[in-house]
Amino acid sequence: RIVNCKNTANVTGDNYNGGIAAWVDIYKDTPKNSNAILFENCSNEGNVTGKKDQNGGLIGHFDYATVKNCSNKGDVTGTINIGGVIGRAYQGIILDCNNSGNIKATGDAGKYVNKSGTVVSNNGGAAGVSAHAQNVTLKRCSNSGEISGINKVGGVVGAAYWTDLYSCSNSGNVKATSEAAGGIVGWAYIKSLIYNCHNKGEVSNEMYQAAGIVGQAQNTGSYAVMIVNCVNEGKAIVKKGNGAAGILGYAQPWDNGGNGGTLKIEGCINKAEISGPAYSGGIVGAASPMYYEIKDKNGNIKYTWARMYINNCENHAKVIGTATGEKNNVFVGGILGGSMGTYWYNQGIDINNCLNTGDVEYADPKALWPNAGGIAG
Repeated sequence: RIVNCKNTANVTGDNYNGGIAAWVDIYKDTPKNSNAILFENCSNEGNVTGKKDQNGGLIGHFDYATVKNCSNKGDVTGTINIGGVIGRAYQGIILDCNNSGNIKATGDAGKYVNKSGTVVSNNGGAAGVSAHAQNVTLKRCSNSGEISGINKVGGVVGAAYWTDLYSCSNSGNVKATSEAAGGIVGWAYIKSLIYNCHNKGEVSNEMYQAAGIVGQAQNTGSYAVMIVNCVNEGKAIVKKGNGAAGILGYAQPWDNGGNGGTLKIEGCINKAEISGPAYSGGIVGAASPMYYEIKDKNGNIKYTWARMYINNCENHAKVIGTATGEKNNVFVGGILGGSMGTYWYNQGIDINNCLNTGDVEYADPKALWPNAGGIAG
């Protein structure tokens, strides 16, 4: 147990650096549960600088721990898995923690899922609370510092993997230069739940995916990713690519083996302006549900599709498609920007009981495919 501890000095090292602890793990014979190690009422005010990865304002890396009522005010920098409270977290609980320091990741956190649906890298970039979170529950955590990195950049979590967030919030600006920037989570994958979360910070990306709640979400098979009862009040801006949205920048559910992969966005509200060259939406920017090929005994092929549901969501702000020129496609919608990919006409996308009151615009009527719709582009 580490309780009521405070650090005010700067910490500098290679990797696994933290204002309170560098690496935390259980002994090989200790029962593996989240109560094995406890950090409570701890704080850091010094800057944490690492040359490599897994650096946190309080903890660089933990396995099987509970972190309660902890805070960070120092700046944290490094390559990947750079967090305001924790760099990389596995199997734990994070309660009532907050960050106000500026967090910066200078390295590429890696690709997400390849064409066969295999995870290539679940590293995180930068985040206000935990840059990487696997099998972790976060409740009532918040960030007010500026978060910046290349990809998988989030106000609270950078990469969420089998991880749930409840009542978390962000008011700091989130900036990425490549992919997956989110006001709450940069990248959410496999059986992750983002519930009752609120973003007020501006989210921007030079290339792909900037959204008020989740930058990019993917799942495999029957393990659903769900974004429920979340609200965005911060602008989302994509400068060159696609996937600007109030709630989710890019949705890609996978149907792995005919198990019917599902991605759900329910009861969410966007109140801030959304802008990007193409595939910009008040709730979801771009969607690309994937199919699975099944052969019957005669060798005939049929497809089973993953599904995405957008239920009971509302957009109350302007959505703008900024692309210009005759070679550009523009898909912009009050709820869904557009559907991407091969066989788009068969994709399993359901939009139910949704409301849009925001204006929907595209910049150039001479674009190759200038599509704008009150609900879907």
